[in-house]
Amino acid sequence: MSLQEFFEANRPLFYTLYGQVFFLLGVAIALRARRDSDIPLARPLWLLSAFGFAHGLYEWSYVIFPVQKGYLTGDHLRALETLQRPLEAFSFFFLFQFGAEVVNLSRPIRWLRVIPGLVSLIWLGAYLVTLPNALDDLRRFSNLADLWARYLLCFPGAMLTGGGLFLQAREAHRLGFPKIRPHLRGAAWSFLFYGVVAGLLVPPASFFPASLINRQLLSSGLGFPSPIARAVAGILIAYFVIRSLKIFEAEMRRRVEQSRRDLAIAQERERISRELHDGTLQTIYGSGLQLESALSAVPDNMPYAKESIRSAIELLNRAMGEVRESISNLISDGPTDYEAKIKELIERVGRRNCPTVDFKEVGSRPSGLAHFLGQHLYYLMQEALSNVVKHSQASRVEVVLAHCGDHLELTVIDNGAGFNASSAPATQSPHKRGLSNMRKRAEILNGKMNIESSPGGGSRLVFTIPYGTS
Repeated sequence: MSLQEFFEANRPLFYTLYGQVFFLLGVAIALRARRDSDIPLARPLWLLSAFGFAHGLYEWSYVIFPVQKGYLTGDHLRALETLQRPLEAFSFFFLFQFGAEVVNLSRPIRWLRVIPGLVSLIWLGAYLVTLPNALDDLRRFSNLADLWARYLLCFPGAMLTGGGLFLQAREAHRLGFPKIRPHLRGAAWSFLFYGVVAGLLVPPASFFPASLINRQLLSSGLGFPSPIARAVAGILIAYFVIRSLKIFEAEMRRRVEQSRRDLAIAQERERISRELHDGTLQTIYGSGLQLESALSAVPDNMPYAKESIRSAIELLNRAMGEVRESISNLISDGPTDYEAKIKELIERVGRRNCPTVDFKEVGSRPSGLAHFLGQHLYYLMQEALSNVVKHSQASRVEVVLAHCGDHLELTVIDNGAGFNASSAPATQSPHKRGLSNMRKRAEILNGKMNIESSPGGGSRLVFTIPYGTS
């Protein structure tokens, strides 16, 4: 018995299994795909699920209709058969639309998204217009409708889907799901194979290419019935697509791990803030009280000692304020008014009879920055001015905060003694340790620090920091 004879003897069984493959594909996608996923492919997957449901029902019609011949009259059966081709075209529309949407995820082409609906309407309009005149030869008309549904909807839909899944395979690798990439590529090749056996192998017709490339070519040339070839393609599609859906399980595991890390970070932040408040802050506060008590005991004829104690109290009060702010930063991710903080820092430096500090801001300032970025920006400024005060012997400092589109630039220029940045390792110089800390802080922000300085020539520090940090 040839394969063709075996197929004819078991035609209902093949169509039942063929329809079941696509129907289960639709069920699997509906149950396992996640609409709340951050993976771009999740958004159009419902279209592929709808294709599976609709095409499964269409293939089952080849089993249902022969059974109904014993129960329905000729007119009722003919009316039922006229619905078979629209159901087929309806299923191919979902495949075509899915392919267009998947391609648009990686290669945005807006007009491509309207093509499936437009072509489907053209096919349906032609079908409805010619149907009344074709009832006498319904079989021939049905074959032509099947042919054009496959040419216009199935073939381009399968090709677009295959190409789009190849692009999504690369995207899955970029998102950190390398194990899913082979399954997506397998699904892509399966859809391309399906496009050939289901979209090009059409019923024979008197015009090209249907006159040469049709179902008889496969069955007569290779002895392989086209429904079996389509069934094999359907099985491959179902297998690789279902395996590809594991990407959502991997994403969920990643989310769970991220939630655990976030919880651990939150608990550690709470612990640090509690220890800062109950330990360090109270120690500083106690030191301030002792200095205030000592100040009252200093004789009035010791102005220098009193001034030193007042300065120490001021430093301790400022340290308490910074600790309180650090505690607030640990438990908050709101915007930071970094401009006000920088101006307050500059005024404080000026009150110590230090170098004259000129500050200016250039460009349009964003509405707000995350605590993470604002806090680091403030500490960069604080360390830079501290270096100038302690080491440069400068009489003038210029600070420029420039907003440049997607990043900011903080520039600190002084006319002091300057230094040779590469002359000594960081462990031998407090100045160098400060520079090293600033460089590391800039790297944390995905930015960079540039130093221009020479002995006797002053210094110029430029920090370039992207806004997208944090």
